[in-house]
Amino acid sequence: MKRILSIFLAFILILAVSSCKKTDNGTSENPRNVTDDKIDEQVTGTIHKVSVKESTRKFIVGGKTDYKVVVADSSSEAQTAASFMVKHLKAASGVEIEVIDYKNSVGATYSQTAKYIYIGRNAAFDAAGLTMPSDDLATSGYYIKTAGESVFIVTKSIYGYQTGAIAFLRQVIGYDMYSESMVGYDRSPATLPDMDIIERPDFDYRNWSNPLSSDAIYGMGYSPYDAIISVGGRTVHNSFKWLSPDEYAGDHPLWYADDTTQLCYTAHGNSTEYEAMQNEIIEKMKVYAADNPNINTISVSQEDSNTYCKCDACTAELEKYGAMSATTIKFLNGLSDKINAYFKAQAEENGTEPRKLYIIQFAYQWTLDAPVKQDENGNWVAIDETVVTNDNVGIEIAPLDARFTRDFDHEDNAYFKEAIDKWSAVTNNIYFWWYETNFHNYMFPYNCWDNMVNQYRYCVQKSTRYMFNEGQLGQANGTGFTKLKDYIDSKALFDVNVNTADVIDKFFDGYFMDAAEPMREYFNELQTYLSYLQDTYPNILTGSIYETISKTESGELLFWKKKTMTGYMEYIDKAYAAIEKYKTSDVALYNKLYDNITIESLFPRYVLCKYYDGTFSPDEITAMRKAFKNDCVRLGNTYEREHEYMTALYSAWGV
Repeated sequence: MKRILSIFLAFILILAVSSCKKTDNGTSENPRNVTDDKIDEQVTGTIHKVSVKESTRKFIVGGKTDYKVVVADSSSEAQTAASFMVKHLKAASGVEIEVIDYKNSVGATYSQTAKYIYIGRNAAFDAAGLTMPSDDLATSGYYIKTAGESVFIVTKSIYGYQTGAIAFLRQVIGYDMYSESMVGYDRSPATLPDMDIIERPDFDYRNWSNPLSSDAIYGMGYSPYDAIISVGGRTVHNSFKWLSPDEYAGDHPLWYADDTTQLCYTAHGNSTEYEAMQNEIIEKMKVYAADNPNINTISVSQEDSNTYCKCDACTAELEKYGAMSATTIKFLNGLSDKINAYFKAQAEENGTEPRKLYIIQFAYQWTLDAPVKQDENGNWVAIDETVVTNDNVGIEIAPLDARFTRDFDHEDNAYFKEAIDKWSAVTNNIYFWWYETNFHNYMFPYNCWDNMVNQYRYCVQKSTRYMFNEGQLGQANGTGFTKLKDYIDSKALFDVNVNTADVIDKFFDGYFMDAAEPMREYFNELQTYLSYLQDTYPNILTGSIYETISKTESGELLFWKKKTMTGYMEYIDKAYAAIEKYKTSDVALYNKLYDNITIESLFPRYVLCKYYDGTFSPDEITAMRKAFKNDCVRLGNTYEREHEYMTALYSAWGV
């Protein structure tokens, strides 16, 4: 086996070196051994109507401009969008554009020759003869339209100003943010193109997976606002934040499972206690809703334990519906009836429209299965109407045991795909909680890059409102090309029909710049090897987010040999050499690129320091471990695995 593995490693090294060469026309060949995105499975019905044409409209020429940005909406979101646009227009051109704030915006009247960039809709929009499109722009959609010499960026929600500002910069200066430290501009702002753009991100709420600065969250297009109201500091696993056993179990024991690990969602069949249980939650929900007027989702979800109530009433529901989630659906439907009645009365009193608040639960472990059956045509349908969710009740699906290194069409994911299909039969409001890392091995790569886009395409067709792909929470700069996943997320959550190969190409060119070639060779070899291992050892490397990728055999790593790690480090050394010229000519850029490369060096260095310490002299391994620790501390990487700090490792090493 060792000889076969050595031959394979030699082969992929040759493949990686040869396949990353530039073609005659200067473009990069696609070296990936995994099939590209399934073009015939692209999603239809999304809203990306983009018409942009070059014009002779002068914008920034000779270090100056006649244009001004007008904040035509009173919201802080419009002002933030204006500041964001001005910042990047200056970075791209050196010119700082004047901003007319909202209180003075009425003076910026429209004419065919006026040169304004309006953020928000006011009288100028109507004076230009424009009307809002009929398309459903939802929470973060926008309409960008040139009229005369001016441009209008208008929305139906304050949260569309962020995505609209990014779209404007993308068309005008070729703006792209690869990470919080790397931003590119590849279009001259000498002219302002003709623009007629109606777009809505494919996911209304786009959560980031790994820690990012607020600037990166905003600039990469992630939603910079909370989508779910926090209940006692939690948006999931919060049932005891609603009804703490310490506070209520003494007087209301029927509210809890007999082992008190969960709520009892039938109150043991006692209608009086069931009503009281719901009313207690509703009184708290009114307060949470009032304190969070701009957030339209709240969660009442089970504790993080794979246990549930087994009282007679719950057991009867399980026998009738074949899924314990029937009890939680009915419970949340009852809550929605009560809170809707409250909002309706409140609106009638105030002469306003009733507020809509979505109430969701987790489809996770014991609630992953939906209460459905197959009809005569083989389609999933709810067992009865009582387990169809109300219009403002939804489900947050978290398939903890799915294989995210596989496409959802793969047989390994058949059960989880079916679970999602089943939930689609009982609700039109689906929230997804996905996973993109190995939680037992933060320092090892998790091979899901090629599957992320296709998985999002599947999700967006399931009435999805919210998408969160959990990465390494608390790990500031995860290794194993985690930054690439952040970039793929930022693009695919906006438009699921992006091509993965194109996105990866853009990332390496923009994030590593002069070091792109050796870093791409490193990535290609790593990804090819990971795919080989997954296909060759499917019983070990299952694609689980807890898989034993660091498995040892006779005290030695089974998959990650020293020669493989030192080969990866050769790419790292080539990358450092490629940016050496910036060390004196552009120190700030050099430091950014140096850190980007160093982040990707941490995986092979970790393996060498932890598993091959005996192959180095005592002085060598001590120096290597100190350098590794220093880089991790400097870059903010504090975890070796979920919930376990690096400090224990450093202590064992004596550094």
